[in-house]
Amino acid sequence: MKIAILIESFNEKEYQNGSSTKNKILCDELNVFSSIDKYVHKVNPPSKINFFSGGNGDVDISIINEINSKNYDCVIISAMCYSSCLYTYSKVIKSKCIFYLADSTYHMRSQFVSFKYKLATYLLSFKEGKLLSDNICAYLGEDEIKSIPRKLRDNSIILPFYQNENKNIFSNDGHLLLVGDYSFKPNYEMLICINKIAQYLKYPVHVYGSNIPEIKYAKNIVIKGYAPTLNDVYNGARALLYPINYGTGIKNKVIEALSYGVPVIGYKEAFTNLNGVKNSVVIIESQQDLISSCNDYDLQKYSENALLYIKEKMSLLEVSSIVKRNIINSIE
Repeated sequence: MKIAILIESFNEKEYQNGSSTKNKILCDELNVFSSIDKYVHKVNPPSKINFFSGGNGDVDISIINEINSKNYDCVIISAMCYSSCLYTYSKVIKSKCIFYLADSTYHMRSQFVSFKYKLATYLLSFKEGKLLSDNICAYLGEDEIKSIPRKLRDNSIILPFYQNENKNIFSNDGHLLLVGDYSFKPNYEMLICINKIAQYLKYPVHVYGSNIPEIKYAKNIVIKGYAPTLNDVYNGARALLYPINYGTGIKNKVIEALSYGVPVIGYKEAFTNLNGVKNSVVIIESQQDLISSCNDYDLQKYSENALLYIKEKMSLLEVSSIVKRNIINSIE
């Protein structure tokens, strides 16, 4: 099978973030069973007008001509729903197109978000619906698919994440963890929540990541900031805390933690698109649940289950076989 992946980018330089991570993971999965060519399509940074525009913007025709000259079995287009070129690609690319959206705006609009944010997701879901009516769209998991109206689901497929198993560095008596970019609103709200309840926690909370706000922290909050390796982040941790109550897709930090044998404690929204993960994580419904699970749970069994889950459900070979099957079924 001969596949091209066309990645939309509005950054001058490639850097590690959620979008670049999902594209790298997909390329790894595709490389298991296919030769792939990667193209980067530079577009203008998103603006408010992208929420209202029709998605029929101009594309770099030199890239399109090169893609068309190679007669690919399919071209996977990694773009967001606010893309100004969203509908143009399938009009100008001659090969079968699969739009890798990863997350669904239908999923986001069903969650508890602000009125302003919900209005934006409603606008984008109209664009997503139009795209789905004529094209194949790919998502990270079943939670995204279930959110899509039934009449559009036939044109949706799943291209899930894989995660390598790592050395078990869990400690039942270790510290608690927060990891993330705190300029992202759900992560910021999570940090504020943990800071408020920290006085009731028996264990220190180590905070890793970027854009950590300069506020007054509880005594047992330890600001770590940047760590050179993931091993440094998760070594000796009792659990990763993820008390967020909105968001879509697969949370990279969840599967990272599980791959080191570190259980995750969070609301159900932290575990979207991870089927069968419930024996490896602690799903809470309130702040009191969060405090109790942090303080009183024996997490050893959760740690063992976490590594088993990564090994059985998220290995590269297992996931790439799913990706191959879903792509073949969608282009036949």
